[in-house]
This record gives sequence, C-alpha cells and structure tokens, in this order.
Amino acid sequence: MTFDHCKLDEVIKSEKGSIAMGPFGSNITADNFVEFGVPVIQGRQLNGLFLEDIGYRFLTPEKAKSLKNSKAVKRDIVITHRGTIGQVGIIPDHSEYDEYIISQSQLKFTVDEDICCPFFTYYFLCSHIGQYELLMNTTSVGVPAIASPTASVKNITIPFPKLSTQQKISTNLKMIDLQILKFRKIEESLQMIIASIFRSWFIDFDPVKTKAEGKIPYGLDEETIALFPNSFEDSELGLNPTGWKVKNYSDYMDLKYGGALKAGERIDGEFPVLGSNGIVGEHNEYLVNGPGIVIGRKGNPGTINWINENFFPIDTTFYVQTKDENVPLEFLYHSLNFASLPWFSADSAVPGINRNVILQQKFIFPPIELIEAFRKISVTIFQQNLNTRVAMNSIESLRDAILPRLMSGELKVN
Repeated sequence: MTFDHCKLDEVIKSEKGSIAMGPFGSNITADNFVEFGVPVIQGRQLNGLFLEDIGYRFLTPEKAKSLKNSKAVKRDIVITHRGTIGQVGIIPDHSEYDEYIISQSQLKFTVDEDICCPFFTYYFLCSHIGQYELLMNTTSVGVPAIASPTASVKNITIPFPKLSTQQKISTNLKMIDLQILKFRKIEESLQMIIASIFRSWFIDFDPVKTKAEGKIPYGLDEETIALFPNSFEDSELGLNPTGWKVKNYSDYMDLKYGGALKAGERIDGEFPVLGSNGIVGEHNEYLVNGPGIVIGRKGNPGTINWINENFFPIDTTFYVQTKDENVPLEFLYHSLNFASLPWFSADSAVPGINRNVILQQKFIFPPIELIEAFRKISVTIFQQNLNTRVAMNSIESLRDAILPRLMSGELKVN
C-alpha cells in the first residue's frame, strides 16, 4: 500500500496564528522570568518523547498574554529552527500545563484535526524521512538554522493517508512511547531511591543522629546499624561522624580525558558516545570498559553521567578511573553528584572545569565496611535499573524499526 502526499501547509489550520515563530529575543529578558507561571519551551524540553515537562523557565500570565502569537497549546507541534535544529516535540494531552510560550529558537504550528492527526505529523517529522525534509534548507554559516523557517516548514512534503489510517498508526506508536515513558519513570524512581539512601547515610548522617539521640535507626538491620557511630567530632568541614575522615577525591580516583571523535567520524555501532550532556550518539568502537562515570569538561562542565556498558567519552569530558578497589564506582558516582561541581566551572566563551579543581575537592569518607554495605544495596538497585533499561531499549528498537514502515505504508495497520 502506498500513501498519497501533500505539503504541510495543506494540513495546517487556516486560522491566523496557526503557524508562528517564537518572540524576538528582546521581547523576553531575564527580568521577565518568575518562579511560577506560563512555561517557556526551549530545546531542553524537546530532547525526549513528546515534550518533557522539566527544567522550564516561567513568565507571568500578563507577560505571556503580550506574546500571544507565540503561544502553544496541547497537540501543537514545536520545532527548533535555530541552534539544535531538527528537534521536534508535540504537546501531549497529558502535559502538565494548558499553555506554553515558545522561545525565539522555536516555531510552532497547529494542524487541522478534521483532516490530519497531529501525532501522525509529529511521528513523521521524527522519522528519518521527516528529518531529511525538515533539514533540507539549513544554513551552516554561524549558528545552524533553517532558512526562512515558516516557509520551509510549510513546504515539507508529508504522507497523507486517510484520517482513520493516520489515527491507527499514531495510536500504535503512542502505545509504544507511553510504555517507554513508564519505564523511564521506573528508572527515575530507582535512581531517586539509591540517591536518597546515599544522602541519608553520607550527607545528612541520619543514622548517626538517630543513634546519638539514643534511638534505633529505622529500616536498617542490626549489622548495618552497628557500622554507624553514635557521636560527632569537629573537622575542617564541620561536625563529622566520629572516626570518619576528610579526604580529597584524588585519594581514590583519577580523571582521564575523553578521546577526539567528531560527529562526522562516528560509525554506527553498539557503543554509546558520551559528551558533556550525556549520550550524543553511537560508534562501532569503545574507549573505556563500562560501567563508568563521565564528567562534563567543556560545554556543560561538572555534569555527572553513569553509563553501564562499554563507552566512548569524547574530548569534552573526563572519565573516572578508580585508585582503590575497595571504593566502588557506585559510591564515587553518588558522592560526586553531591559535590556541586558545576559551581567550579570557569566562566569563559566555552565554559569549562579543570580536572585538578575536581580532584582536590574535599569530602567526608566513611569506613570501608559502611561503603561496602551501601554498595550491596546499590548493586541490587542498579541491576533493577539495568533490567529496566534493557526492556526500554528493546521497545525503543521496536518503535524505530516500525516507524518508517508505518509512515511509508509498507506496514499495514489493522
């Protein structure tokens, strides 16, 4: 079965404002942002499925009203036309907010749902063919951008099966993506559990405080409780649990530079490529045996990423090499997460952080026996997390395999 095709302009609503660019940069200044209000969609919200309701900056309702031409609502499609071009998102029905303002780097449009399913259009633009269509008119001078964004988007050729077929295709793909989102929530919950245990034991010293009050720490077995002291002593970092030492990270780890691997040099493969903002691609070779810890060096300095499998960290990162086999990576990972490393980045055209600055940071080091008790708990949770990741990767592979076939009509939906 083959599908008819049309221009995107033919399925965009005919009402005024159905396709619009974000406001000029001068229309939103730092003074306009508030703690709560109408969220502003930026590139960071377009890095996942649909639209990620995280990390927003907010405008007052009054300021948002003055930017009504840049307002986006549920089922609107949002595209990044400047900067990280090619990003596509859709505001889903389950989104947290009823309205949004797009940033100056975005463009939004509303499809006519009487003839076109917005999720079908979204999935097409996410596909390889859709990305090709979207990026046909890009300029590489200065900041990457789509030339004449509104006209270019309107001129995109999209498949145009009958509406019922579009809806069936979208329903199948949404079912897969909603399952992926569920797995991500499980993954986030597991990460929060182990982080909260680490904080309780090694940052807030809750078991020590409880024992100092003559009480028994809740939820711990007798063997683990016995590993915590029942008093505090002075140190250069303030009051520490008695017997715990103040150490530098350099006592237990070293930082190695990632390797040079430009995007154009990568060959599709099974090994994740990590930059300062996380996984940025795949390659057919790896540089480091996993699991590992990757720290942002340039661009997003001080970010901490855990990776289970063998990986290739690029030259905008450091990766951690342990010095003491009794101090596991899991312990160092969580400790580094509480070290506030981004605060130590140098302010320059390209923000960066010095490896020696990280290695000389001081932290409170508990007894090895207590670290081992934490490791046993964290390994169990990390394994659960890994199982979740494997299942999620399997579903993502399924989606990626059927997406182009559904969009081309090669795979029938019944």
